[in-house]
Amino acid sequence: MVVNIQDMYPTISTFSGAMGLDNGLEKAGFSIRLAVEIEKAMCATIRQNKPTLPLI
Repeated sequence: MVVNIQDMYPTISTFSGAMGLDNGLEKAGFSIRLAVEIEKAMCATIRQNKPTLPLI
């Protein structure tokens, strides 16, 4: 059986900021499924860089 590494660690990102840490986590095999951020400027950055990522 072949397992996709992106499916191994589904993750919710809290206090996401500009998602710098999340980019590193994705390279380590985590799959960011949801981001949570309150700052409007950071939300705009997330929407620009990852338009299909659900954002709260």
